[in-house]
Amino acid sequence: MKAARLVERRKPLEMTNLPDPVPGGGQVVIEVEAEGICRTDWNVWNGDWDWVGLVPALPLVMGHELGGTVVAVGPGVSAVRVGDRVTTPFHESCGRCGYCRTRRSNLCDAMEFLGLTHDGGYAQFATIRNADFNCITLPDSIDALSAAAIGCRYMTAFHAVTRQGRLAVGQWVAVHGAGGVGLSAVQIAAALGGRVIAVDLADGHQGPHRRRRRPGHRRPRGRLAGRVGRAVPAQGRSAGPGRPDQPGRARVRADTA
Repeated sequence: MKAARLVERRKPLEMTNLPDPVPGGGQVVIEVEAEGICRTDWNVWNGDWDWVGLVPALPLVMGHELGGTVVAVGPGVSAVRVGDRVTTPFHESCGRCGYCRTRRSNLCDAMEFLGLTHDGGYAQFATIRNADFNCITLPDSIDALSAAAIGCRYMTAFHAVTRQGRLAVGQWVAVHGAGGVGLSAVQIAAALGGRVIAVDLADGHQGPHRRRRRPGHRRPRGRLAGRVGRAVPAQGRSAGPGRPDQPGRARVRADTA
């Protein structure tokens, strides 16, 4: 298979041919149809994770945001079949520890990290470990390209808005940083009935949203404008008939990468 590998930090990736992967016990192999490029990949390339002990063995095929089709299934896999269209979280969890059993698999005691602790999606094929737990079957309405965004930035934003922010219908939400995670938080919060303001200093991040300002919206001026740039309400379900406004505010901090 063709793959792009990190051979030396801060050097261009190496395009190479590698043997097609063969799934081991509990594993499946996915034919990668779409793969995202995440800021985390840049951090890995730059060696920024050393301080937390995440020092990948090189050479490494990076990439943890993917969507594709299962082409091979290893022994012990029962919930995933050849031909299934799937994605996966960026962290591969065991499914058995206390965290996994309480739906906090991001804190798994035996976590693996696709594209960091082992080869990921910058290739024609990728191996997913503990596939019964980590493979997410895609409905027909979600293509591989859309799926490549779900397992990282949308997952991060979803838990920020729902688990940490505990957003309720009609609450105001301020999302600081309209990058990948931030724009995902804007969309999720709007879909859940939040009254969303995205704050960013970069004009390029605001263009699509400026055209959708609600009537009566005013841009901040004076000291506020100088400190936070422009505050831009996003389209969403505001409080109205049948949706009584609920007190309180939620704030989500996100990157601008």
